[in-house]
Amino acid sequence: MTSTSSSGARSATGQHRSGQPSSGQPSSGQHSSDAGTPVKHVHHGRTPAAWAGSLIALLAFIVGGIGFVIPPHPNWVVVIIGAVLLVASLIVTLVMRKLGLGAD
Repeated sequence: MTSTSSSGARSATGQHRSGQPSSGQPSSGQHSSDAGTPVKHVHHGRTPAAWAGSLIALLAFIVGGIGFVIPPHPNWVVVIIGAVLLVASLIVTLVMRKLGLGAD
């Protein structure tokens, strides 16, 4: 006997809660509407552009945070370097998206 979940998993009769028979295959996350046009797949940030932008932004916040705690308090040169890295992360993400490495 198969179990059901709140997300519409198969019931004991092999049908989804919507009444449509299930194929036994896991859903890929892409569905098509009745007109036959595919629905856009969402990556949830799993693209090279998202990873690069996030890692550079993380580095920027680490550098900026270190700049606030090293003598002289705060060390504005290091804080500004962190701010420049943060702006660079936005630019890198946008450029990589334009190059086709990110979700549209």
